Amino acid sequence: MRVSAARLVLDACAVARASVAMGPQALSETNCMLPREYAPFIFGVIQSGLTTAVATGIATLSALGFNALAVGPWLVTWLIAWATMLPIVVVAAPFIQRAVLKLTAPPAP
Repeated sequence: MRVSAARLVLDACAVARASVAMGPQALSETNCMLPREYAPFIFGVIQSGLTTAVATGIATLSALGFNALAVGPWLVTWLIAWATMLPIVVVAAPFIQRAVLKLTAPPAP
């Protein structure tokens, strides 16, 4: 199931508004969680963000060295890389999962 980013943001905002309207006791763990149907999208956001942060960090530090001046260029590069990779990861994930299932044997009974 594909989930649009706009729908995810709208649903997250609705959860936040409902929690604020019901008071502090409404901010329990279950009320702040997103529906399970968004799991592939959330996984893609986290996975692509972490991977691009590490890759651009290594590339930036290799080029500029380890100093405070490297943080700005790294952050810009990371945001561009993340914005580029996020749609690719979200679109490719179902195909990769199917390929992995075809390439691996099911667990033994």
